[in-house]
Amino acid sequence: MHVLLEKPMVVEREDLFTILKAAGIARDKGGSLTVCHVLRYSPFFRKIKEIIDSGVLGEVQSIYHAENISYYYYVHSYVRGNWRNSAESSPLIFAKSSHDLDLLQWFAGSRPVWISSTSSRSIFTGSNAPAGVPERCSDGCPAADSCLYEAEKTYLYGIPLKNALSREGIWKALETGPYGRCVYRCDNDQAEHQETVIKFESGVTASFRLHGLSVEEGRTLRIFIGHSEADEGLMNSWSRGFTGRNPASSAI
Repeated sequence: MHVLLEKPMVVEREDLFTILKAAGIARDKGGSLTVCHVLRYSPFFRKIKEIIDSGVLGEVQSIYHAENISYYYYVHSYVRGNWRNSAESSPLIFAKSSHDLDLLQWFAGSRPVWISSTSSRSIFTGSNAPAGVPERCSDGCPAADSCLYEAEKTYLYGIPLKNALSREGIWKALETGPYGRCVYRCDNDQAEHQETVIKFESGVTASFRLHGLSVEEGRTLRIFIGHSEADEGLMNSWSRGFTGRNPASSAI
């Protein structure tokens, strides 16, 4: 059979080898295993890969990439939601950033040989709960007016809740379900930010930042490339243009 597998493939290393063994057997019989790393097929990232592989700008030296998760999405999914607890789902960097780590290896064009990663969480903990806040936002929270994560504001006027289409349905979900809980009273343990540094066989280095409390949702990518022949020609032209002239009077 042909299998299209969601990410992350596994959480435990041993399970990865089990899948790879099964995939090898399937491949011998005409089957295939593909991980759903969809960013490889988006026009934006495909064009970047095309430019890198063409060599027109030179060789990649290093990559900086960040995944910026908006604060409201982070709270919905990783503080209150299904992926709030790494033991029940997977660590945040697997759950959210498998695509990004795949892009880094794809752009580098080789396997990683050295990785260092560190993460931290310090905001959504019980020690930061304002005085007197209840377990649920619907229980009369004294900090409701000033709280950025108050459930009524979040779900009545912002993020839609699955199977709660009416105002009454949303209220019921907030009173009984996980999304009505105080963000400082949840059983979450996911990192709020994580920094990862990677060195690849090719010598390319990469820095990846997972930011869980961004004002805006999106990705940031910067690729540093060494000088190409085109760069050398431009630099030679630039140098000749300044020979015997006042640089301040030259426009380039």
